[in-house]
Formats: sequence, structure tokens, C-alpha cells
Amino acid sequence: MAIQLNAGRTAFVDDTTPNPALLISDCVGCHTMIGNATIEDGVPIVFNTNSPEDPLAGGNFHYVGYDDAKGHNVHGLTDPDVTFQGKNIPGSTTYYYQLTCAGEHGCHGDRSMGDELNAIRSAHHANDLGGIDGSSVGLSYRFLDGILGKEDSDWEQDNTNTSHNEYQGALDFGITTTISYLCGQCHGNAGDGGFHNSGGVGSSSPWLRHPTDIVLAYEGEYQYYNGGPGGITPAPYSMIAPLARPNLSSIGDTSMITPGTDIIMCLSCHRAHGSPYFKLMRWDYKNWPGQGVNGCAVCHTWKD
Repeated sequence: MAIQLNAGRTAFVDDTTPNPALLISDCVGCHTMIGNATIEDGVPIVFNTNSPEDPLAGGNFHYVGYDDAKGHNVHGLTDPDVTFQGKNIPGSTTYYYQLTCAGEHGCHGDRSMGDELNAIRSAHHANDLGGIDGSSVGLSYRFLDGILGKEDSDWEQDNTNTSHNEYQGALDFGITTTISYLCGQCHGNAGDGGFHNSGGVGSSSPWLRHPTDIVLAYEGEYQYYNGGPGGITPAPYSMIAPLARPNLSSIGDTSMITPGTDIIMCLSCHRAHGSPYFKLMRWDYKNWPGQGVNGCAVCHTWKD
């Protein structure tokens, strides 16, 4: 009754080893598609054997199979990253282990637990009709323990700014409910190499790294975010360079962003799983200028 991906990750084969809790497969098996569809029987697909059609909000691990720099190398989906195998994760002092979907070496589930399936146990059966409050794995945004957000019903497959995820942001990296805090558990605050402190980012131009956990300014070029009218007047929400919210309960019109209020986060520029572009970027920053969208210009409106 159980299946698993074959060694070449091109097809499913019988799994003769019983899985815990009578599972047919593991995280990888359930969220993989042999083909290019990204939702199958109501299940979001994060790894396609073919080039994915309409990738979801987190992107797709498909691209990592061609280039380690285009996604996270998750166990069962890809081989370990050649560059970082046995080394510290960039921006951290944490010793490198190959990532898993959940548990202490992953992003989802209880990150204090060593066993991946135990880390996510019962989350899929949780009743979240009362909303996402971070009180358990099942009541956390996308089963990211303690993280807050609002979940789009089709995982942004339709790619429209009238129906999308919402992310919790804050102006303090230490606020543990934000999506940037989650990223920072690996790409963290370690010394001058950290991705969230002044030593690793800088305090003014020229910046060493792009700042996160800061408000999109309502002055200069930033006030015209995504073609907005300027000042603190709301502008259309961009699916290329989305922003987080300081208060998820008082967003108002979710199709709009407010300069001076909404917050730049890690996912403003990156995908969580993988993308066709270097370093999981949302657009082809490395090869710019070139073909395609210049996502930098969504915020940096005077630099297109």
C-alpha cells in the first residue's frame, strides 16, 4: 500500500517498509507530482518531475535538481548541496545537515523534534476554523510552528493580488511570529555574518546585504511602490515583490500595500522552496539586465 520516489526521482515505486501511522508515503511522496501540475486532488505540490505549471507561493524544488543555488536541498527530493555540505549554513554558525521538510533540520512542524513525521504529527487534522494563532503546529501558518499568516486557499496558484497569502512582519528580528524570524533560524544573527544585524547588513548605503524587517518608506522612490500614487496612499500589492503586514487583523484591502506601514521581509525577494533563479530569487536578479521582470523596480521605482 505504500509508495516512495525511486532513486532517480522520476517515478513512484512500491515501498516495502511500513510507514508510521499507516501512512502511504512521507512528506515528499504526498507533495510530489509525476508531471507538471502543482495542485493534485487538493494537495499542494512542491516538487514536480517536469517543469512545474503555475508554481505555488513557495516555488518548487524541481529547479534544485539542475542547480543547487536555485533552491533548498531537502532530503528525499535532492542530493546535498555540494557547496555547503559539511559547512555552516550561510549567515549562521550552525553546522550543516541536509535539510528535511520538518523537525529539527527542517522548517515545518515542531523544530525541536528529531523525527520528521513526529514533528508534523496531527497537524493536518487540526481544526483551524478559529484562525491561525501559532499556538500549535496545526494552528500555525503552513505548519511553520509559531509563525503567523493568512493562507490563500490555492497557495497562490492563480498568482493574483486579489487572492494571496498574508505574512506577519515586524520591525524587530526577535519577534518570533514573523516569516523572517523563521528564515533567520538558519540564516540568522550570528556575528558579522548574520543576515539580520548591522554587522551583516550595514546601516546605510552601500548596504552589504538588503535590509529586512523594515518599513517600506513613504518618501523618495519607495512611495511609488508598484506604480502607486505616492506618499502613504495605498498602492497595488505586488505578487513579484510582496510585503508583510505589521498587524494581520487590520489589513483592510488585501489587494493594496501601504508605504510607511507594510514591511519588507525575506520573502519579498526570495521563494521558500526553490525558483528558476539564482539564490531562490523571485526574478532573475543575477542576469539583469536581461529578459523578464525587474522585481527590484517594484520598490526602487527610480532605478528601472
